[in-house]
Amino acid sequence: MLTYQNFVTVVTDRGGETAEKTDNGRHQLQFRSFKQAVEHAGHSIVITDENGVIEYVNPAFEEITGYAKEEVVGKTPRILKSGEHDDDFYRRLWETVLAGDVWHAELVNERKEGERFTVDQTIAPILDDGGTVERLVAVNRDITERTKLEQQLKQQRDRLDVLNQVVRHDVRNDLQLVVAYAEMLEDHVDDTGRAYLDNVETSAANAVELTRTARELADVMLKPESDKTAVSLDEAIENQVEDADAAHAAAEVGVSGSLPDVSVEADDMLPSVFRNLLQNAIQHNDKDVPRVAVTAATNENSVSVRVRDNGPGIQDARKDEIFGKGEKGMESPGTGLGLYLVGMLVDQYGGSVEVHDAEPDGSVFEVTLPLA
Repeated sequence: MLTYQNFVTVVTDRGGETAEKTDNGRHQLQFRSFKQAVEHAGHSIVITDENGVIEYVNPAFEEITGYAKEEVVGKTPRILKSGEHDDDFYRRLWETVLAGDVWHAELVNERKEGERFTVDQTIAPILDDGGTVERLVAVNRDITERTKLEQQLKQQRDRLDVLNQVVRHDVRNDLQLVVAYAEMLEDHVDDTGRAYLDNVETSAANAVELTRTARELADVMLKPESDKTAVSLDEAIENQVEDADAAHAAAEVGVSGSLPDVSVEADDMLPSVFRNLLQNAIQHNDKDVPRVAVTAATNENSVSVRVRDNGPGIQDARKDEIFGKGEKGMESPGTGLGLYLVGMLVDQYGGSVEVHDAEPDGSVFEVTLPLA
């Protein structure tokens, strides 16, 4: 059995006399291996007595803190205190370890030169045969860089949230005012002016739609990973088809055949997938009457939804990059926010999305989703 006394003898011996201090050759080999493991560990290891007085630190401690072993042995870890944690934090630490339990927490300490660093700390008590705490062993993993990255990500999320609020309210409201004023001017312009006014209304309406897509994209990026749930597929599709058909009087948008009454593994953003596919099929259609038909069919464990249009089609060279999956991501030629959002959501749902040529013309966007 590995006792604390033998452990300390091995790791603190400075005279190389460990062979005589072990009971037999087997223990000698075990202790030598253990000493090497502790000495070469990448994490800081500190051993104290029951009062927290330091008896041993490994080389990783010296490297991380800037203190030499001789500077800390006989002192307490209070020399590393940064002032980040209150007295209650340390009270709970001591209550835990003196009760014989293991303590685990993230701790902000201070190096010898004054620089702060963060560790993932585990403190385990060593008990005697009677169950009394004799020593404490602390293992500290330096997570300073990880913490900095997490803080940077939080700052970026906060900034994105501000931008999302601007898009959601200010920009969208102003664009809707442009649309409203343009509609009010329709009865006060001649034919030439009406043509220009139509362009204004179309561009403003497209911009409003773009802000909605940008808002949804920001929502997806900002929200934490959420558990997927069962979402009705036919309801999500039918609602978006009705909305698209009502919003685009010149287009013919509908469901071909019947939709399967099934649910898929998704979340409340599922309708955005079909809304953006329908919007893309209408906006990029060069026909006088854009036609979009939606069909769906179930397989063994999944369902495939096909959105077909009669537009100009998509060149083969662009099919792999149109959802932002190419090397350049959203900077790829022709990649729009809507299709990028589609690709992101479908990927989160564990599905796939592809684009194929339709006969005699147009494109077919096929989304495959796992059944719930």
